[in-house]
Amino acid sequence: MSVTTGVIAAILATLEPYLVWHDVHVNREILDGFLLALLVLLALAAHDRASPGLAAATGAVAGLAILSNARLLLLPFVVAAFVAWQPLPGRRALLTLLVLVGAIAVITPWVVRNQVVIGCATVTTDSRALWKANNPATHDVLARGGWIDDVPDLPNVPPWPEKAAGISVAAAKAVDECAQSRFYRDKVLDFWRDHPGEKGRLALQAVGMLWSPFFSVAADDPGQQGVSDLAQRTVEPAFAVVLYALSLWGAFLAPRRFVVLAALLLGFNTAAAMVFAGTTRYRTPWDFLLALLAAFALERAWGLVTERRRPPVSSAAR
Repeated sequence: MSVTTGVIAAILATLEPYLVWHDVHVNREILDGFLLALLVLLALAAHDRASPGLAAATGAVAGLAILSNARLLLLPFVVAAFVAWQPLPGRRALLTLLVLVGAIAVITPWVVRNQVVIGCATVTTDSRALWKANNPATHDVLARGGWIDDVPDLPNVPPWPEKAAGISVAAAKAVDECAQSRFYRDKVLDFWRDHPGEKGRLALQAVGMLWSPFFSVAADDPGQQGVSDLAQRTVEPAFAVVLYALSLWGAFLAPRRFVVLAALLLGFNTAAAMVFAGTTRYRTPWDFLLALLAAFALERAWGLVTERRRPPVSSAAR
């Protein structure tokens, strides 16, 4: 809408306290944020121009995001729905197809590599992490401020690849990743089928943890003490609360197509948390969407302030 809006949004996104405290580690969430920002830019351009090339590029970036984070596996479908929204009917199917084809083209080499090297065509074999987030012990561990890593392991199960690699090369080579992935995946499906009420409770807990302005997982705190710890536990929540309030106002001011895209993506991330787990670091890569919405509100607020300060025009001058 204006250069000012973009600059304000960039400042807000850059000064996100959580990212400032963690970006020195170049965490995966930092890289996710970059890919998601690029995805939003391409999706908006593909939508506005109904461009086949931009639609394919949007899908390709969605594929890269999936390789960075398997939680985003269904992201191309969400983005394809937006890109194909409103163009002429004859273009909708083509744009949808190209987004999906772009994503598949990026993901396929990795899936083929897994088939050749470890024996199963998959994006990830880490079903153990999904099981850690979906079993009867998960809720209480998270409620105490722990993380899914703290959920007790099953007794008498083979070591997972990372642990096996820490034992010895021979132990790492002995791990059947595909069999282990199927084992934990079946455990997750059994939990969903046998404990739907508990899964519903976990899903609600995940949403609360994802959107809470306060740290809900002790692992999110890198261990500062004194003033640094106090600042992290006060500045970040205050920033999040103000960001939420401004983004809600901005949703009434920003262009409809961007509001729709932001709602789709934030809703998708919330649904992913309900399936897996929620925490501050899973929200922050998406906070630039809130920063963009908040920028519209701040620019409007500044406009209202300057209007009030402007001296009234006298009747003689009129």
